[in-house]
Amino acid sequence: MTLADIKRRMAPGQWYDITNHTIAGESGPDAATVRAKVRWTRAGSFDLIHPLGESKIYWPRASQVSIDERGVIELRCGSDGKAAVRWLTLAPVRADGQS
Repeated sequence: MTLADIKRRMAPGQWYDITNHTIAGESGPDAATVRAKVRWTRAGSFDLIHPLGESKIYWPRASQVSIDERGVIELRCGSDGKAAVRWLTLAPVRADGQS
């Protein structure tokens, strides 16, 4: 699936459990996971609403974005020849935001 296809899946109103792996570290994913709703999607970014407020996430390069068969989106980061590391995972939840 291309990055454009993945971006189209992230429609406003879609809910995700989002884990920030740079925060999770050794504390585990539960410490850095929040349920969020997509507010806006744009070519270069998407906005989320969550219990901590709002966040704007900028899309990384296409080679750093993937989606699995369950619809879980993974964003990786890294530059200057360094290996890309897992940054965020977005696991879709029901349309009403419930598990």
